[in-house]
Amino acid sequence: MIVDLETQWFTGPGYSQCANALRLLQNYGRDHDPAALDEVIALMKSAEPAAVTRAGRAFCHFHLGQAYYAKYGVTGSLDDLTWGLRRMREAVEEDNPGHNRGDRLRLLSEALITAVEILRPGEQFAREHLVLAEKWLREALPLLHGNDVALCWLDLGLVMFQQARHFGSGQAWDAAVENFLKARDLATNDTTRAMCLGNLGKALILAYNSKPSTDLAAAIVAAYDNAAMTSPPDDPDHSVHVQQQRWIRERFKLPAADPSPWVTVAEGTRMNVLTGEIQRTP
Repeated sequence: MIVDLETQWFTGPGYSQCANALRLLQNYGRDHDPAALDEVIALMKSAEPAAVTRAGRAFCHFHLGQAYYAKYGVTGSLDDLTWGLRRMREAVEEDNPGHNRGDRLRLLSEALITAVEILRPGEQFAREHLVLAEKWLREALPLLHGNDVALCWLDLGLVMFQQARHFGSGQAWDAAVENFLKARDLATNDTTRAMCLGNLGKALILAYNSKPSTDLAAAIVAAYDNAAMTSPPDDPDHSVHVQQQRWIRERFKLPAADPSPWVTVAEGTRMNVLTGEIQRTP
């Protein structure tokens, strides 16, 4: 979360309202209380008129957008998603180069990718949204440090994955896989590594659904197994990784509780994903 906040950006109660809104956003990340988001939105709207600098206005707009985007995750309302994107983009455009530009560009791109994910394959707005998201992410990369660099490569992988999903681009699919692996290698914590592996599995499923093969089946199982094993217990998505692993193992007729390397690839045939050995079963 972006927490850069300075008193000189505001007059009156603006600074304290923003500080309270930040505290609520941080608490929401831990407690997931939807009521906190409405309070953040109200506080940021109240603080906005008190902003006396470009940085102050951008701060209000960006965190207001983040609150709307988080609210979309609760409500599924396209209005919330639209307001989130609009406010975050206002912040990026009005405070350039500004404060925390790399972080803001990356988070804005993530929200735009979310908008593309809910479009049907091939819809006209998908291409322009993806072009814009990639542009912002590539601008953000040299401005980021540490694990945020890995997250940016992960987001670039998601852009390429959506290009492959919407337009059937094999080149974009290759780039998605490459970016997910690069992000995994750059990640500085297991939560991010697990996220990279889960998205790698998603890309492999896209290819498998188009052209099934034993190699892809083995790679899919390995990706989701590794994501579940890598994800630490305090990962907010730990249960998601475990559920995805269980679903994939059920799909390929593997026991959920026993991490067996054997994958059923055809009736009467199974393959060991670790050794490549093929066995015929009765």
